Formats: sequence, structure tokens, C-alpha cells
Amino acid sequence: MSLSSIKYFLLIVVAAGLFSGCSGNKVDVSDIQSDVKIDRMEHDMKSMSEGDDAVQQLRFKYGTFFDWYYKEVLQLKGSSDAEMLNELRSFVNDHDVLVINHRIDSVYTDLDFLKKQMDGFIRHYKYYFPKRVVPRIITVNGIFN
Repeated sequence: MSLSSIKYFLLIVVAAGLFSGCSGNKVDVSDIQSDVKIDRMEHDMKSMSEGDDAVQQLRFKYGTFFDWYYKEVLQLKGSSDAEMLNELRSFVNDHDVLVINHRIDSVYTDLDFLKKQMDGFIRHYKYYFPKRVVPRIITVNGIFN
């Protein structure tokens, strides 16, 4: 997922939020399947395998979003998979990150409420943009500077 794709998705979310409050003709989206799925990358990072292929597994599951998150959000510098794995493990096992993740997990044990909220958005997205790929929903935790 490129940075422009992320910006486009955020634009769609903001536009949907703005237009959802408008009164007018409502479209019937009840027959559109939404199949909302939320991937929790912070959990996958926490439970990375011990093998050298852990970075490749994350990259396979999350595509270019993983590389963007690693370089732009976490601002880590590793270039080889081994360096990336060591930096990711250091990040995931950092005391502050462990505390934050524990708090996040205690409040958001499951994301069913978010799936319900996103259901209408996904249905409307499919209605208005039937040929477009539905945006993927990924949760992550970043660093606070």
C-alpha cells in the first residue's frame, strides 16, 4: 500500500463522514456483503516467529504497508531482514511499548464494535465504487515522540 493509497483511503473516510450527516436520498445497501475483516499487525509483530523468515511473513501478509510502517512510522533503519527483525523485536519488547500494548489490549480485547461501525462504510463504498478494491483495515501501534 503506497502513501498515496493511504491518503486516498483517508480522503474517502473523511468524505464518507462528512456526507453521512447530510440529509437526502439514502441508498439501500442492505443486499451488499461487507465481510469486514480487521488485521491486527501489532499482534502479529508481538507473536513473530523465532525464524529468520518472520520479516518475510509480515511482508507477505501486509505487503508494502509493512515496509511503510517500518520505515516511516517506526523510523527504523534496518536494511536486511535480520537487522529488521532485531529492530522489530527491540521495539515490540520495549517497556513503554509493552505497557501501551497492554492498555490497548485491555480496552480493545476484540474489535467487534469497530467491525459493526465499518460495516456501513464498506457497504456504501462498494455501492459507490463497485469496481474498486475495498480498503483493508489494519491496526497498528506506533511510537509517541
